Amino acid sequence: MENSKVIRESKKLIKEFLDKYCNQTNSPYVCELISSEKGYKELEQFVLQRIARNGDTITEAIMLKERILDPNRLDD
Repeated sequence: MENSKVIRESKKLIKEFLDKYCNQTNSPYVCELISSEKGYKELEQFVLQRIARNGDTITEAIMLKERILDPNRLDD
């Protein structure tokens, strides 16, 4: 599959995942982030990079971003 097609499909899956997953219980910080277009693009880029560089799933990448954004979940 072409890279551009893979990226388009990945973006579509990210959006579908966020539409189902994003709520104040599961991911309040990610939900707040994606409430702006700039924040959504930031998260989308983060997820795409995690998929490409680390082999993360969409779920893993979004959960990591939630932990990064949540000051109560940061581990030493």
